[in-house]
Amino acid sequence: MQAAKEVPVRYGSNYKVAPAIVLPCLSIIPFIGTMHMYVPTDELTQYITIYTFLAFLILFTILLVKNIYPPAMLSIESNKISLRFTGNIFLRPGDFSVNIKDIISFTTGEMGGDEYMRLKTKAPSRKFQLSASSYSEQDNLAFNNAMFELSELISGNANNT
Repeated sequence: MQAAKEVPVRYGSNYKVAPAIVLPCLSIIPFIGTMHMYVPTDELTQYITIYTFLAFLILFTILLVKNIYPPAMLSIESNKISLRFTGNIFLRPGDFSVNIKDIISFTTGEMGGDEYMRLKTKAPSRKFQLSASSYSEQDNLAFNNAMFELSELISGNANNT
């Protein structure tokens, strides 16, 4: 049995992106209602209140979007992959492992010139994507090597079944 290879990656789920962008924007409706009920008397206070709210809204949206792709450590073994999440992020999923034989789909994608891998598993049923942990050449090379190794394991497992 070979030793586990560990590579830093980013873990993402597409179904979390839309709510992270849309939900903070829905807070505009209660803000307008509150501003309508408690109208500040002078114009300067109104502008300060509105711009403070908009700055908060933008920062909160950026925070959510950055945290839905948490950093993780991918371990590749001969019969399974494991994801151990690093960092202290409030939206961080729990660590998990997947047997190679349970991976039913392993495809590549590209967004903005950066490559990512989409995986779909059957037990447990999951859809997620992995990408390099940063834009550095070293991290991209380590990620590409790990994905090549993973694709070899998956195709070798498909040939054995």
